[in-house]
Amino acid sequence: MCWSSKICNWADEATLDLVRYLARRLATVRALLVVTYRDDEIRAGHIRSSVLLGDLAPVPGISGSHSAAQPRGRLAELAAGHDVNVDQLHGVTAG
Repeated sequence: MCWSSKICNWADEATLDLVRYLARRLATVRALLVVTYRDDEIRAGHIRSSVLLGDLAPVPGISGSHSAAQPRGRLAELAAGHDVNVDQLHGVTAG
């Protein structure tokens, strides 16, 4: 989990456990939990991520939205005004 401006695109077991814990308690607090992932990157080797998604599906208040990888030009638009190397961002995140 990333708590800074660094680019992170992984989740270890502790992070997945934290997401599960927080998501199950959202109905009792005024909070918003935003979790992103790429469904095209969840493969057989990501069993814990797949299990987490299955666990969260029936939880009240959980909803999903699909977002495709962004082309370099769109990332440049999103990063405009920020000190970001768009080529590096696109390379690291694959869009």
